[in-house]
Amino acid sequence: MRCWKCLLMIVLLCLPGWAEPEPSEPAAPPEATEEAQDETDFMRPSGGQLGIGGDEGFGLGTAVGDPTALNGPTRTPIVLFGTDRESLIDLTGYYSHKFNSEHRLLVEGSLDPNYLGLDVSYTISPKAWEGALTFNSWIASGSFAPYEAGGREIFLPPNRNAHVQMLGGGVEYVQPFTEELDVAFGLNYQQYAFSTALLGGSRYRVDSNGFPLTVANRSAAEDFLGFRIHGLFSTLDDRDLPIEGTKIRFGMEQSIGLGAPSFNQLSANVAHLFRMPGFNDGDHSLLVNLQAGTNLGEPPPIRAFHMGGAQSVRGYDPGELASGKSFLQTTVEYRHHLHTFNLFDTDFHARLALFHDYGTTLGTADQLRGMPPILLGKPEHAYGYGAGIHLASEYGLFRLESAWNGQGQNSFYFTVGERF
Repeated sequence: MRCWKCLLMIVLLCLPGWAEPEPSEPAAPPEATEEAQDETDFMRPSGGQLGIGGDEGFGLGTAVGDPTALNGPTRTPIVLFGTDRESLIDLTGYYSHKFNSEHRLLVEGSLDPNYLGLDVSYTISPKAWEGALTFNSWIASGSFAPYEAGGREIFLPPNRNAHVQMLGGGVEYVQPFTEELDVAFGLNYQQYAFSTALLGGSRYRVDSNGFPLTVANRSAAEDFLGFRIHGLFSTLDDRDLPIEGTKIRFGMEQSIGLGAPSFNQLSANVAHLFRMPGFNDGDHSLLVNLQAGTNLGEPPPIRAFHMGGAQSVRGYDPGELASGKSFLQTTVEYRHHLHTFNLFDTDFHARLALFHDYGTTLGTADQLRGMPPILLGKPEHAYGYGAGIHLASEYGLFRLESAWNGQGQNSFYFTVGERF
């Protein structure tokens, strides 16, 4: 139910001064420009997110590179982005400062009535290195979608709303192996806890009915040290508006619990775009996407796989479907180009999207320790289908979609960014 987010799109389209300024110096030869771009491609965000701003100063969207093996409120995971958030706005902004060509300070924040997050990072990328070294520290707090959706709300004593509070930090090294493959290696510390307030409040390890909310043995907070690998393989013909090619995200994380059980998480996200015929001369494509993941051991509830929402099975709200130790999700989406128009010297590409989503927790919902039993009544298998209008430009991919679920209920979404 995201129609009001159209206001954001209207604001963006009305921003003046979108035309590129004339260069004060002669432009580099095409060969040199492409070579420089290839050297730093892994430090750019993945395509489709909101992006207004440059390498210096303030901007809207994210400037975090992709892939990343660090945790943080604005960092792109391998699968199911943001499906644990009961988000209303999900507006992200940043401040970037380059001390020189090899050192960058980046501050990113997420602002939402139901979610707050801050990520501060420092990146070092000497010319003698092929990759980049990044340190970060982050904090976030928000409503936990699985505890708010589907008519099965979870409360903390004494009947207070539950908020998940998170913090952490880490270090990663991102290495380009080929023109198509970049891999990030990271060491992370993270803490999760459920509290009665977005900021501050009292923390509890059980809900108002006495059921456990954590896998920690005694503490209300769960602490973990983890080693993570995130890889990105892409042969897409265009980063921001792809028509054909393959994009594969894959990863492994081994987390060691500090007073809590350890677990290992494996996940993969495979997307392929086929060029397709259409009713006009534009570029049309068929997207086939498969996402899957599993946890070995006992993950905390926040690290389970949560189904439903604009980035999962459309037609359902985030967390309205079951959470599981494992999951499988498929999407088939036909994208038909409608029209390209120019506004403020920027090309906008409008297209029609027809889609079908299916998701399942593979019968693993009841294997999650720390999830109250009342949540087990949520559907573990579901599908959704619908249509939408996409508007793509160099400032991001804006998606206005309407979807129906297996029970015949309809939902509207306005989101920014790709699903894969």
